[in-house]
Amino acid sequence: MNKLKVLSFQGSLREKSFNKYLLENLKDISEDIIDLNIFDIADIPLYNEDLWNNPPSSVLNFKKDVDRYNSIIISTPEYNYSYSGVLKNSIDWLSRNPNILNRKVVGIMGASTGAIGTARAQLLLRSTLATLNTYVMPKPEIFLSFAESKFSQDGKLTDKDSIDRIRIYSEEFVKFSSDFYK
Repeated sequence: MNKLKVLSFQGSLREKSFNKYLLENLKDISEDIIDLNIFDIADIPLYNEDLWNNPPSSVLNFKKDVDRYNSIIISTPEYNYSYSGVLKNSIDWLSRNPNILNRKVVGIMGASTGAIGTARAQLLLRSTLATLNTYVMPKPEIFLSFAESKFSQDGKLTDKDSIDRIRIYSEEFVKFSSDFYK
């Protein structure tokens, strides 16, 4: 069976981000069914429409990479009941001249230190992605709560229930993607 090729990125710039760890663990847990490429958005500048005449190479590379994939997984933190500014900024760049996210299959997940994970951030992110004509997988959802207690110091997921849920998420994402791209 061919593995599903998926591009992913997280909405956090922190080196030891729980959302970065979440994607790295997703890659390991699903390596037999998903070929996951993790893109680092750290070099994406603040969105400025004046830059379209001479777009930064980091933006052009990001758009080019996203355009090469039909399926994307975004791991979002939750900041002040919403998703992060750097994630919003990245989506703004992707949605302009042209909208590279149009008709992409998107999975959302997230990790935070709070009790409800990233439920509020994911709800708002779903709304934003819907306006960009993406196909967002509705279920299952990954809201990894109390993340600091579920990862080892080197970023390995240690919580068996979370590992099992991520495996199910991966399998469902492959099925959901195949509904759109055979």
